[in-house]
Amino acid sequence: MRFFRHGDSLAIVLPEKLRQSASVKENDEFEFFELSLGLFALVEKRQLEERVKKNVFTELLSRLSEEAPRSASIVAPVRSPTPPVQSNESAEETLKKQGFFVIPNETEARRLSQILEQQIKGKRIFGVRGFDRKFYLVSETYLHQWSSNVLQALGEDAVPLPTLASQLKMEEVGCLAVLQVMKEHGDVIEKKRGIFKAVL
Repeated sequence: MRFFRHGDSLAIVLPEKLRQSASVKENDEFEFFELSLGLFALVEKRQLEERVKKNVFTELLSRLSEEAPRSASIVAPVRSPTPPVQSNESAEETLKKQGFFVIPNETEARRLSQILEQQIKGKRIFGVRGFDRKFYLVSETYLHQWSSNVLQALGEDAVPLPTLASQLKMEEVGCLAVLQVMKEHGDVIEKKRGIFKAVL
């Protein structure tokens, strides 16, 4: 495939063999977004809208314990703000207090998944792994409090994380945590690193 000029834009032609194997038809809607420099993805819009996952966090953790690190490292990590320094209080206490918690590594994520297992299964806590390999925990209350505001602030635009957090007068790390969960639920996509768009 190659890019060619189409008016003021660049376009690509999908080879017929690939079009047939992917069952792509005229007028199908796709989202095109950048995963990292030179690495792009085309995702059928309907697939994004239907992509609601159950308990992604625990499923991810079980896979992590079984699999070697994947080649996902080729995807450039999201430049996320440095998470606040956690005090000696437990993750559960921090979640109650601020509504989100950032876990820096897989070992700690496994440990906390066992401690918080019932709350994760009961969907009182949601957790996902970001491209930055950190795990983001968000309480149901915090997610409910901010998700509709996030969608409203995004509108139809693709908005950088710092701009979105500033508009909402929200902690940047907390905003990123909410976006990570909303992304797993199929409510938003990450068009480019750190730039988010609502799935309409």
